[in-house]
Amino acid sequence: MEKDIGVAMIAAATKAIKYKKENPNSMIDEVINHVMRSLSYRDEVKIGAVASASAVYNFKEKNPRANEKEVLRFIVSEMPEIIHGLELVNQSK
Repeated sequence: MEKDIGVAMIAAATKAIKYKKENPNSMIDEVINHVMRSLSYRDEVKIGAVASASAVYNFKEKNPRANEKEVLRFIVSEMPEIIHGLELVNQSK
């Protein structure tokens, strides 16, 4: 499952980066909506995709000049922490 979440997170990050680039004034809900409509994954994997899209949005807000490579590098570096957080949430259910 961790591999599926990782793939979904990278796919979501890529979609979020592209959407934010094409719509620089978009809000976080628009970006996440676009990502969720564009990707089809199981519910538990979609949570990782949403977390990734949200992280991309926040990173781009703080670093508007960051290019796609820098954003993806950030997401990859944050993936273990995000996945760990998702696992903790799943364990508490």
